[in-house]
Amino acid sequence: ILGYAVLALLNTVIAATIGRRREFALQRLIGATRGQLMRMMSVEALLTALAGIALGTVVAVGTLIPFQFALDRTPWPHGPLWIYVAIVGGAVLLTLGATLGPASAVVRSRHL
Repeated sequence: ILGYAVLALLNTVIAATIGRRREFALQRLIGATRGQLMRMMSVEALLTALAGIALGTVVAVGTLIPFQFALDRTPWPHGPLWIYVAIVGGAVLLTLGATLGPASAVVRSRHL
């Protein structure tokens, strides 16, 4: 399931980024540099990753707290923090890679 979710995310983000070719061309026409376009895409990718991480955390906490309370009457789930950090880091890297790779290719293309 995780592999399918990753592939679906990659396909969606890559298609959406490549579909913005006309927007990038218009921004280049009004004077934006390639570096500015890539910085804009970096900020967008980070905001998207942070929104996904925040929503995913809220959903996970919303389901884990009642489950943890039913198991041993403590309100907060416990476990190694590195697992959460690894998931957050993976989400950020995946989003940045799926956004900046295609954006870089589109910005460098001669048809822009």
